[in-house]
Amino acid sequence: MKKLLICTLALVLISSEALFAKDEKGIGYDQCYGKIEEVATEGQNSEILVKNERAGKGLEEELFLYTAKVPVLDLSSGELLENYSFKKGEKIQYFYRQDTPVLTSLPAKMTPDWIAVHVDEASYSLDVDFFNKKGQGISNRLKMEIGQDTVAKNKEGRLEKDFLNKDLAVLYREATRSIPPIAKPYKIFILDKKNPVVDIENYRDSKSKGIYLRKYFEALGATVEWKGEENLTRISLGDKVVDIKNKEACLKIGDKVEPIKGFSCKGGVSILPEKYLHTINDYLLA
Repeated sequence: MKKLLICTLALVLISSEALFAKDEKGIGYDQCYGKIEEVATEGQNSEILVKNERAGKGLEEELFLYTAKVPVLDLSSGELLENYSFKKGEKIQYFYRQDTPVLTSLPAKMTPDWIAVHVDEASYSLDVDFFNKKGQGISNRLKMEIGQDTVAKNKEGRLEKDFLNKDLAVLYREATRSIPPIAKPYKIFILDKKNPVVDIENYRDSKSKGIYLRKYFEALGATVEWKGEENLTRISLGDKVVDIKNKEACLKIGDKVEPIKGFSCKGGVSILPEKYLHTINDYLLA
């Protein structure tokens, strides 16, 4: 799994830039425009193949985007859409936090944070970013004009006045031509906190080159349990579950079972070949 390496643009470069745009508590978001080349749906694992208009910011020219549970906003009406059906040839705008993991497949795969549709018929503009206490996004695309009555909506649908210094999706109509543009928000949505990004190199066994299973997945935020009676290791994240049969060295995802070549489970320590780690992440993080 690799990290997106994205450099932040600035008007004046006094010293070398950090890898990600950062504030005291936040990480910036990047945005992309792309055209849908393919739509694939298998159960809950819906995904779209997108050809990006501008590659070169650490993203491949083409990649699959997982769309299950990703908020979809209609830029023509300003409303969130449920159970949206993406179409081949459709143009979209999408946002992802700059530490978002990319699954190493061909094409690569990632889960964006927000997707906007009806781009060519847009009556509104959208920015998704970490907004500091002054109401400015740290990726320098937007600064909010905030009044006493400005509120944001949290994931439960309740309105909050304390929404700054958080990851936000900001919908607006008009903005100044300044840098960054200044706009009065039409709607503000508070984003959910994301799972931490985990660098697999920190969990690699120096001898076998495999990955320490428990340490890695617990760092990812998953629950790892040993089921003694069945002699299996269970990895769960949200409502998704993966089982590894230790003795048989088999991986079970849903109804699919496949052998794990090179799997080791000795002295209570499991080491998983990197290939199968990506297979599990592909399922858990979709």
